[in-house]
Amino acid sequence: MAIGLACVVGCSSGPRLPRGTGSVQSAQYGATAADDPQAALIGRDIISTGGTAADAAVAMYFTMAVTAPANASLGGGGLCLVFSAADKKVETLDFLPRSPGTVPPTADRPSAVPGNPRGFFALHARFGRMRWSELLAPAENLARFGTPVSRQLDRDLAPMAPALAGDPEFRRIFGRADGNGLVGDGDTVVQLDLATTIARLRTETPSEFYTGQSAGQLVAATLRAGGSLDRADLAAMLPSWNAPIVVTANDRKAYFPSVPPLAGGIEGQMWAILAGDDRFADASPAERVHMLAEAAIRAFAAADRGETVATGDKQALVNAPHIAGLFTDYSPRRRTAPTSSTVSPRLETPAGAGLIAVDGGGNAVACTVTMNNLFGTGRIAPGTGIVLAADPGTGGRGSAMLAPMIATDDKTRYFYYASTAAGGVAAPQALMNVAARTLLADQPLAEAMAYPRLVALPETERVLVEESMNGADTAALQQAGHVPVPTRLLGQVNAIFCPSGVPDRPDLCVPATDKRGFGVALTTR
Repeated sequence: MAIGLACVVGCSSGPRLPRGTGSVQSAQYGATAADDPQAALIGRDIISTGGTAADAAVAMYFTMAVTAPANASLGGGGLCLVFSAADKKVETLDFLPRSPGTVPPTADRPSAVPGNPRGFFALHARFGRMRWSELLAPAENLARFGTPVSRQLDRDLAPMAPALAGDPEFRRIFGRADGNGLVGDGDTVVQLDLATTIARLRTETPSEFYTGQSAGQLVAATLRAGGSLDRADLAAMLPSWNAPIVVTANDRKAYFPSVPPLAGGIEGQMWAILAGDDRFADASPAERVHMLAEAAIRAFAAADRGETVATGDKQALVNAPHIAGLFTDYSPRRRTAPTSSTVSPRLETPAGAGLIAVDGGGNAVACTVTMNNLFGTGRIAPGTGIVLAADPGTGGRGSAMLAPMIATDDKTRYFYYASTAAGGVAAPQALMNVAARTLLADQPLAEAMAYPRLVALPETERVLVEESMNGADTAALQQAGHVPVPTRLLGQVNAIFCPSGVPDRPDLCVPATDKRGFGVALTTR
């Protein structure tokens, strides 16, 4: 994957370039949504005191590095979609955790190169207003003085506890005071090593983390934890700014990351199918569940054929002739015949977390972060407090299914909608289920978020449906030849919807988080 020159902003040890100066007012309107409650609260406070959406996103991420280590440790990485109200432009910021140059024979748990510190520094360098040190201080305090284990962290820890307890550092930091296993819901965790690491990032910026004395210490600690990392890997980890995939329909533009190559392309193609020619809007309620399944089947089939990865110009994935070809044999009454998949079995880690921030000036940031596996390698680099991300590769470890979405009004060019999703193969379809019902079918966001979801794949007639799906939708799928298979939960979504756009009518904005998880959505008013 090519690294763009634009990533130099905030990535090098040289002078900082001027920050973005998008329209922001003190005590302004703002909205945040995140998979972690503390992150949403701190992000809202940052906007309330005059910070931009980018400032809020930085503070939210570093908070999650403390409170949500299963998915958001400093050892991981991610990507963001960023809308600048001043530039009327959306860009993709890629800082995904990548494979190291070499894996030493001593590495029994190969680890990825961390991207989060430099990634969020690059975001702040271009679009931040507040001081970097101010944005990291809340996270440092949470780590130093302790924070209660959230319900989400408790849910993440429970199935992993026996494996995680095998690591001495995990036991030392996350073990109960009485020695009876790992912490749980309501217990307080103090992370002094992590507080020290964040303090260095706060005072010395990420340059020290990637190229200075701290880099050498992190490499040594990673190797002691059975991971794989060297100083050249750290120095070479540079975020990149890229053009997103854009789908224009119904006087709106929807944006999806051009990286990673799978999720952004899948979501873009699904959206082009659903939004094009008002297909989803004009469909009956019964046909809509079938159409959601068929859009997913076609987009995943294209990915299986290698189109999503092989196409150099990602925008070509969603051009009108290509979408027409994907949808040419669609029947409102019959399922497409199953195809043989090149991905068998289809494994994708459900791990990942999302955050969204919108400020009163109309700037917006939507990010997903990952450890390439729940708790990454399952080990902490001694003395750093950093949970190491897993080396992306086989067995579903990676970020292929993580891609946020941003939409703008094509006439006013105002921010309109943002969303993130996690949940492995379910993530792109969960995101599309909510976005289509909200933006195309005019359902209230809370109703669309709660609506039972489905996941369809090209290689099977079976469609996973949430157990709460109503009888009419289940019958509609069956009549079209799908075989509904009930399951508990499909995906975890965050969204912020501003029906009249921002900055025009921020009072109408509605943030929402998924009740399938434990996140929080907030506004400043």
